[in-house]
Amino acid sequence: MKLVTKDNVILKRFNENCMLVKIGIKLPGSKQLVVRAAQEAANTFKADAESIDSHIRKFTKKDLAAAQEIATQARQKIKFFTSTWDDNGWRICKTEFYPDLSRELEELKLKFDDAVNSIVNDRYEEIKADAQRRAGDLWSDVRFPEKEEFATQFDFVIEVDEIKDPKDVKIAGPAGLMEEVQEQMQKRNETKLKEAQTETLERVKGVLADTVSRLKHYDAGKAAFNEAKSKGKKPTKVRISDSVINNVVEVGKVIEQINLTDDDALNKAANSLTEVFSRFQGEEKMKELKEDSKKRKEVIKASEDVTEVLQSIEL
Repeated sequence: MKLVTKDNVILKRFNENCMLVKIGIKLPGSKQLVVRAAQEAANTFKADAESIDSHIRKFTKKDLAAAQEIATQARQKIKFFTSTWDDNGWRICKTEFYPDLSRELEELKLKFDDAVNSIVNDRYEEIKADAQRRAGDLWSDVRFPEKEEFATQFDFVIEVDEIKDPKDVKIAGPAGLMEEVQEQMQKRNETKLKEAQTETLERVKGVLADTVSRLKHYDAGKAAFNEAKSKGKKPTKVRISDSVINNVVEVGKVIEQINLTDDDALNKAANSLTEVFSRFQGEEKMKELKEDSKKRKEVIKASEDVTEVLQSIEL
């Protein structure tokens, strides 16, 4: 009979309530190595040709900007709402929240496709003409894609997979092989869970530490700013902006989605963060926080209490 432990229960919940998701986004390579340019540069400067790399930029940032912007949004979205599984892009997502994430990713994919359609079908000739102008006499060395090939150099793929429970693995082989494979998978899942939990904690602590630091140093930073300004020096601002407060609130709200084992202490800490910082969202409330040192101290104290809870969570 297998002993039922807290770790076993947590791992079972992890296997049952989580899944894997991945996005693959491809954009055309913007640079190309031009050997002739490197050789001519070497001849001009009496340098070793093998020590010189000379690239030409086929596409400017502006050319691909519309698709690149959406790609960045998608990568940020999946990173914010999931936790790392491996180095190949797979990330852990709680199954109950995947429908919302999937819908948002699908909407971004549609926007990406629209942007690509505009780039390829509406702007191809313009982009090619500009590349030829910029390349000058090196144009004959440039491998500029034909329109059809150019279209295939963009892609946006959403993939999903299960987190396999070791006990469900059935393989044929020598005696003991299946048990060995199951044991290795169990260890892998335990490691991935710990890594995901650590990542979640560190993400919360990092955002919170940055915000508390800004609150603590706001008065001193403001005084230093005014002094530097009075002396005609370039002052550096210590900022407490809407985005700083909003980041904490958003992290607090998203914890439920990335708290893969539904750790009660972590959920309570997240709720406390949301409650404390949401009171200062909006321009007027932000102004109060900036102008009232007492309120800043109250927020700092509440934040430090939450940090203590986070530090006490055992993984």
